[in-house]
Amino acid sequence: MPVSTRFIRYSISFFFALLLLPFISVHMFADSATCRELVKRLDTLKVNNQAICAVEGLIIERDGLMLSLDSGTVTFAEPIDGRVHFAQFKGTGSITFEPTTNVEKAQLALYNEKSETFRGIIEEVFLYFNDSTFEEVTQQFPPEKKYFKLPLVNFPWTLKDIYYYEDNYLNDISVQGFLEKRRNQSMFCITKCTNKNTCLYSYNTLLSEPISFTLYEGKSLKSDRIYVNSCPRPESIDLIPKQLEEVSITKEQLNVDIKDNLEMSVQADISYVVLSDDIRWAELSLHHELKVTSIQDENGNSFEYFQPKESYSVWVKMPQNSKKGLQGTWKINYSGKIIKRIYDHTYIESSISWYPTYGYKNKSLFDITFTIPDNYKIVSIGDNISTEEKDDKLISRWAVDYPIRNASFNIGPFRQKKMERKGVPPVTLHYITAKNLDNIVTDVAQAYEFYTNLYGPLPNKSINATEIPYSHGEAFPGMLHLTYFLFASGENTGEWESFTAHETGHQWWGIGVDFATYRDRWISEAFTEYSSIMYTQLVLKDNEKVFGLLNNHKKELLARKKQRLKDGVDLCPVSMGHRAGSTSLTRGDYQPVVYYKGAWTLHMLRNMLLNLNTMKEDMFMKIMKEFFTTYQGKEATTKDFQRLVEKNIGQDISWFFDQWIDGTAIPEYHFAYKPEKQPDGKYKVKVRIMQKNVPADFKMSVPIKIVFKSGDIARIRVLMTGEKAEFDLPPLPQEPKEVIFNDLESVLCTVIDRDWD
Repeated sequence: MPVSTRFIRYSISFFFALLLLPFISVHMFADSATCRELVKRLDTLKVNNQAICAVEGLIIERDGLMLSLDSGTVTFAEPIDGRVHFAQFKGTGSITFEPTTNVEKAQLALYNEKSETFRGIIEEVFLYFNDSTFEEVTQQFPPEKKYFKLPLVNFPWTLKDIYYYEDNYLNDISVQGFLEKRRNQSMFCITKCTNKNTCLYSYNTLLSEPISFTLYEGKSLKSDRIYVNSCPRPESIDLIPKQLEEVSITKEQLNVDIKDNLEMSVQADISYVVLSDDIRWAELSLHHELKVTSIQDENGNSFEYFQPKESYSVWVKMPQNSKKGLQGTWKINYSGKIIKRIYDHTYIESSISWYPTYGYKNKSLFDITFTIPDNYKIVSIGDNISTEEKDDKLISRWAVDYPIRNASFNIGPFRQKKMERKGVPPVTLHYITAKNLDNIVTDVAQAYEFYTNLYGPLPNKSINATEIPYSHGEAFPGMLHLTYFLFASGENTGEWESFTAHETGHQWWGIGVDFATYRDRWISEAFTEYSSIMYTQLVLKDNEKVFGLLNNHKKELLARKKQRLKDGVDLCPVSMGHRAGSTSLTRGDYQPVVYYKGAWTLHMLRNMLLNLNTMKEDMFMKIMKEFFTTYQGKEATTKDFQRLVEKNIGQDISWFFDQWIDGTAIPEYHFAYKPEKQPDGKYKVKVRIMQKNVPADFKMSVPIKIVFKSGDIARIRVLMTGEKAEFDLPPLPQEPKEVIFNDLESVLCTVIDRDWD
């Protein structure tokens, strides 16, 4: 996904695509004889009367899962091309599931009556497997011969029973199992429980986190789903999980022809390299309104392919000689109308799925040539290599000379405003609405200069910012999409300055340094959000407005946390990434958790490292710059950032990241103090702190500010642990006018001032 800010028009289609991998489509691929036959077979499966087994004490295990089939009958479906993949169990037994990490155990407890282990009494189980389960069960429990002569009947579970979404598609797990006939440990089971709701366990060897666990809010499979867990294998917990991609796209050369009616036709030359000896089909992703008309290789030979109706998938059959290291080209022709116009504004229905992609976060070179009507202007990623007018057409070429994750463009009847600023690439606004141009172009240029000084330089030769008729923003290499509301507003409250600086900051965080996994997404969004707050502090020179931005974030977080607790769950940890807003109960939580709480985490770290005597923050700034320069052009994890912090400060602060990135607690402090004059004229100040709504081992460094009647100021830090602390401040030379707990909004918390008595 592109990096984006305050994403009101939030899409979860990509998240569903990841989570629905265990299922098999029932109505796709009418264009492929192979798949048409496969779908027919899957939809009309019969019971295998020679494979019905009475079982006792049968145990089926995967990482985190144990199915104990105590007594009952296992009915297998008939083979597909000589192999059995489906089974049903009816009888008595139990299911136990325990996530493999502490974060996921806590997540399960939110939806499982506070228990970190799911235990259900089995009523019925449906199994898909791509291993030797059939052979193992039938060897241990030979089929009952009394069934051999019964007439064939339909298998009790049809695929329509299992899969009811309209965007079904044949996926990697089923392609490998059926079309490619590959054996692996992939499986999923749907378990109906007498004492619990229905649950789904999936084990997909192709995913970086192969284990997933889903609860249904009712007994029916048509009930709302709660996507509870996604886990690595136990032996992979301390490793960076990597998606098992079988192809890498190395370059996309796109020739895009946009007609007067904005219909788009594309010839895409896509260079790829094969990463696996076993691949037979490659799944490309493309917007469902763009229809592929042909796919050929560099020699003009046609590829077999199929593009399901209303699906983002395009399956391409690989050459028979596909082995690891093979390089080739897909020459793909496709067209469709995903660009629309409303009055003077045009909009693209997807900023990234307008060209074919493969896999998760594949990075490649881009070389894009647009041919458009000359009454429009075009803006794209990277550098504008050339632009010429020919026969009432505008031909414009754009390219990047380093691999990038996402490419986009914008088209419209734009006017332009440019700014040249020393030390900053030329900035050009491409706009339709002209109210706030000076502020926008200044903020982009100033923010770019600020981040260059703060973190380091970038390879961009220019920055193009375009107006889009949406309420969000997005960033791509050398290119920004900025909401229409920014161009229409003339306010100077800090919100729009922060918004513009956020999108500009993504050139460093999310593009310059990419996040390694979805759990590290805060490295893109929170680092950019907090960078924009620091920029706003510089520009407005008004700490109250900056604290106002932070407090607005805090208010939304606390309000959502209160509502979630009322709903019986909680806010997800920052490390949940896009999963923070993935259930029916937590929808809308992604931005507050990942952006806002993540930004607060950086703010807390900044204030923990602040020298209270000199008020210098050299250590925090050094860490941020070193993190960027170390990982520029690479992918970074939260652990990478933690290790770099610990290296610089010389101590273990894993507790801080455990609490604020992997934890959900937000403390509430009750603070009271009482000054007493001493015989020597000095003052003793008694302090009492109550720490609530956190685990027993929660701790936090909190600054206390003492304001004297003379106007002088003193600051100290306290490390608050446990439920209650009562102590004396160091002797004070004069009477305090005020004692302020949590100075500089240093901790994400609620502070309630109490009287001493």
